[in-house]
Amino acid sequence: MILSGLVALFLLALPGADTPASDVPLFLDDVSGGRAPAACVKDALPRLRDQLARDGRVRLVKSREEATVAVDVRECASRWETKTGGEVGVTVGGGASPRTPSGSGTATQVGVGVRRQLSGYVVLRARAADRAPEFSSLPHTELFAEALSVTATQLLDWVEEHAGELQPR
Repeated sequence: MILSGLVALFLLALPGADTPASDVPLFLDDVSGGRAPAACVKDALPRLRDQLARDGRVRLVKSREEATVAVDVRECASRWETKTGGEVGVTVGGGASPRTPSGSGTATQVGVGVRRQLSGYVVLRARAADRAPEFSSLPHTELFAEALSVTATQLLDWVEEHAGELQPR
């Protein structure tokens, strides 16, 4: 038991051992290069910042010069959609029902709901050294908040996987 603990410590001390991703400085750029509408980017950035800051796998920095990874919203679309759901049923003619006690007439059952939701998609691009991977919410989600969450998670997983290579020199 003690020997395996010593071996583990020795392996962690070797050069190239994985370093925590939280040491990776990341800059979230507010310029999309013109491919994403400014209003969509403006809506996406605070939500992305919140998720990245809460996660703890990266350290958000205030300028591109401080960062080893710069991320921009490559594509973005959001729109309000009205969704309806439920059922409408109509019975005409005979048969007794609670609404037509005499056995004739029309009975109507209504259960329709209307809701508005912000739908859309997001594509993020990370630039780090000689890499520029993109992370997309398509076709996984319909809701804009979920699209942001999916792409941020993909980005964070990539940073964690490559943390040793993305550390500042």
